[in-house]
Parts: sequence; C-alpha cells; structure tokens
Amino acid sequence: MTRSLGTSAAGEWEIRPFSEGVSYVRVGVRRPAIYAGDVILAVFVVLIVLFVVLPLVGVALWWLISTAIVGLVIGALGRLIVPGAQRIGVFATIACGLAGSLVGGAIGRAVGGRLITILFEVGVAAGAVAVWETVERRRLPASRRAIDSRY
Repeated sequence: MTRSLGTSAAGEWEIRPFSEGVSYVRVGVRRPAIYAGDVILAVFVVLIVLFVVLPLVGVALWWLISTAIVGLVIGALGRLIVPGAQRIGVFATIACGLAGSLVGGAIGRAVGGRLITILFEVGVAAGAVAVWETVERRRLPASRRAIDSRY
C-alpha cells in the first residue's frame, strides 16, 4: 500500500510502509552509479595495496640494497686475497662478491657452520676476482698490455 506525496523539483515521492516505520522513496529516479558494494571493494583494494603490496616492494628493495652491500664487502675481501693489482671496477667487484656470496654460501651451508660459510664465500669471490682480472687483461690490446705490466 503506497501513497503518493506529490511531485517536487527533486521528483515524485511515495510513502512505502515497512515493518518498523514509514519509508519515503523517490519514484522514477535512478540510483547513483556508485553503490555500497563498489565503495567497499575500492576501500578493500586500497587497503591491500597499502598493507600488502607496498611492504613487499619495500622488502624487495631492502633485500636488493643489502645484497649489493654484502656483495661489495665480500668482493673487496676477495680482492684483498688475490695478489697484485686488479684493474676491475666497483661493479665488477660487486658482481664477484655476489657470485662469491651465492655460490660460496651454498657450498658453505652444505659443508658446515657460519665461519666455514664465510670462508667459502670469500674464497669463491677471490676466485671470481682472479678470473675476471685474467679475462680483462686478455682483452687489452698489445700496446696497453705493455703499459699495464709496468704498474
């Protein structure tokens, strides 16, 4: 049982009774495009991005930065072990250190404890530095090799 209240600038209104009281409803007017379910879904997606995706990206960036620092330290220790002057750059040192950390860490963990793991990491990094230096030295032209050997 509905009763019309008439029309106004906002549209036509009706009274629709329900169990607790009376509801006033506009007749013939479309609902807005945004529904409560859409808003809840949007808030849920924003919360997922804020509390799940961004921390994972932060952890990945931290892992990358800390791995590069560990690679630099292990590579520098590897360079100290190899005799003579090595003419490789910082990025080559980091690459040798990362290789030493990964390969030596896997071997060291399989063999024994922390000290053995660190020794294997530095040893593999020293081997990588020696191999990298040998390859770089062979790539130099003959005239540069003569200049290089004086220093």
